[in-house]
Amino acid sequence: MNLDTWTTRLTITGNGQADVLMLCVAFIANMNTSLSIPIIARYWSQYNGDNDELEFVNVVKALTAFIVLRRSVTGNTGGIDSDLRGLMQRRPTVGGDPLCAGLENENELLSSTDLKKELRNLLKRNKKVGIQCGQDWISKAQYVPLAAHSKPLCRFLLLAASHQSRPVDGEMGALSKERTRKSDELDFLSYRYWTADKYSTVEHVAPNSEPSSGWDAEIYRQPHTKNAVGNLVLLPQKENSSVGNASWRKKRIFYSALTAKTDDELGEAVTKAEKEGISFGKKTEKLLKEGDRLHLLDHIEGIRAWNQEVIKIRTCNILELAWEELSVWLDFPISANCDSRNS
Repeated sequence: MNLDTWTTRLTITGNGQADVLMLCVAFIANMNTSLSIPIIARYWSQYNGDNDELEFVNVVKALTAFIVLRRSVTGNTGGIDSDLRGLMQRRPTVGGDPLCAGLENENELLSSTDLKKELRNLLKRNKKVGIQCGQDWISKAQYVPLAAHSKPLCRFLLLAASHQSRPVDGEMGALSKERTRKSDELDFLSYRYWTADKYSTVEHVAPNSEPSSGWDAEIYRQPHTKNAVGNLVLLPQKENSSVGNASWRKKRIFYSALTAKTDDELGEAVTKAEKEGISFGKKTEKLLKEGDRLHLLDHIEGIRAWNQEVIKIRTCNILELAWEELSVWLDFPISANCDSRNS
């Protein structure tokens, strides 16, 4: 069983599921959640027999969402291996057989619908996790220093939140999926973006190490704030290295240059920097001129002051939008409101 084999099979069917499958498998591999492999293997074996592509993809997406939601609350692995091992060994609470094949290959697999319900039950009943609805997840995940635990998890959350989202007029730093027309330009939750250099690294906006000046001191009073997902952006490796631990004043102009839609706008950003006494250096200017426009920063560069409150608001916004994507993969209600919870 390998990613190339799955990709070939799913591409041939023409149902458009190959990309999301590749994304999920790559993410699971990057998270080193090896005990998910036996579960995927069981459903892969079934897929080889019945060719039910949608069922197989729904299983992989559900497992991916489970890992994202669980790890973003516990931060570290927090017993997730025990949960996955239990799925293989024990009879599920929804009824049926364990996910292991059995000595004589006698165990029947749960449907993807029942597997989702079992995964939801694991999220709800674990005392460390306790996710009954989106509100529960957001209220806990916003205080977890995610960047200190898992960069792949942070990348996934940022891409999920930005997927088919646009900046909200009048709300600096906010994104929304409401009334957003679907666009390839905004197709961030994809294997293409997961593997591309364009958004390959996680950068702290307010530096991870507290500088002597130039940043809101409140950001560094609580250990989770600087590592919250709201203090993170995705950049190519060279751009990340170039901007480094610069002040917000410099980073803001740098981000403005990275989001320039035309060469004229890019020139204006560089000129503005020079007028304000900010020098990017020849290598950085060359990088700006030759690099791709970074759509993911569109909602960032207009923020005047980067402080604790901005990070808090942006963290909740990112988590709310990520929930909109991931809740569907587990058949949770899309609404984060606990009044909309399901069984």
